[in-house]
This record gives sequence, structure tokens and C-alpha cells, in this order.
Amino acid sequence: MHVLITGTTGGIGGAVKHALEASGAQITKINRENADLSSVEAIQNLRQNEAARGPYDWVIFSHGYVDAEKNFLLQRPQEIEKAFFINTLSVIYLTQILLPTIKPGGGIIFISSIAAVTANGFTPPTHHQKQP
Repeated sequence: MHVLITGTTGGIGGAVKHALEASGAQITKINRENADLSSVEAIQNLRQNEAARGPYDWVIFSHGYVDAEKNFLLQRPQEIEKAFFINTLSVIYLTQILLPTIKPGGGIIFISSIAAVTANGFTPPTHHQKQP
């Protein structure tokens, strides 16, 4: 089985990579060490990258970006835009590039952390949230 995984430098993506390697899968990695996922142009450059050639049984998107400023109220617009691009738009553009490389019977798996659906502990509570 040949699997392409994004976000393999740590966290969920790293754990998935290690588990699949232990099962004997061949892994191709796209991570911050070998690819930039922060712009359309950078993602389009992956068309020339060997990682985008496949063929793959599965593609697993597990990359993500969180601004270093944990307090949402203090995050700058450019960091919010970067987070939205990497966490949302990059997956769409990568799917356009990688979908043709997936073997029949394979597919794409999208993984996210709880940070995608709930505020982190650094976000100040609003009048709608319970105080700790």
C-alpha cells in the first residue's frame, strides 16, 4: 500500500505515519520541511514535485497551522488569513492536484484536531462561555 500523508513532522500526522510504516505501508510525506502549503503558487509548484506523482492508494491530509498568538482577540489579520489558507484552502488545492494520482478503490482521508471545532484554552471567555 502506498500512502501520501501531509503534516508528518509531528502531532496526528506523525502518529499516522509511524502507524502505517509499522504496518508495512510505503509512505510519501508532504510536510513543512519539503513543501510550502501557504499559497496557491507554492501548492501549484507541487505539480513538479515527485510527491505529487503517485500513484497512491490513499492520501491523508493531516496538516494544520495555529497562530503563535493563542489569544484569538489579538491575532493579526494576516495570521488569520494564513491559518484559513493552510487549514482549509490548501486542502482543496491539494485535492485538485492529487485526486488524479489515486488508484481505483483508494481515497482521501481528512484528519483534524479538536482545535478545528472548539476554542483553545487561551481564548478569553465571552459572556456566553462559562468561566473556569
